[in-house]
Amino acid sequence: MKLFVLMNEKELVHETVTFFDCGIHTSCSVCTLSQYSCTWCVKQHLCTENTDQHCNTDVLITGINSGISTTPGPEYCPKIE
Repeated sequence: MKLFVLMNEKELVHETVTFFDCGIHTSCSVCTLSQYSCTWCVKQHLCTENTDQHCNTDVLITGINSGISTTPGPEYCPKIE
């Protein structure tokens, strides 16, 4: 989505803004492979971009685009072998 700031009907600045909702992902592997900084909360079975609000004491599997982590990506997702 493009966001414009206008003053006296003249464009001062514009920027492209991306909105996303990690909550649409329903599995750990899809969540952690997201192009956005999504994290999987293991106990809550929830994908979120805000772990402080949604997964405060949960086990976290960070997404591949979430920065440095000890448990990044889908290889750390719970699975049955």
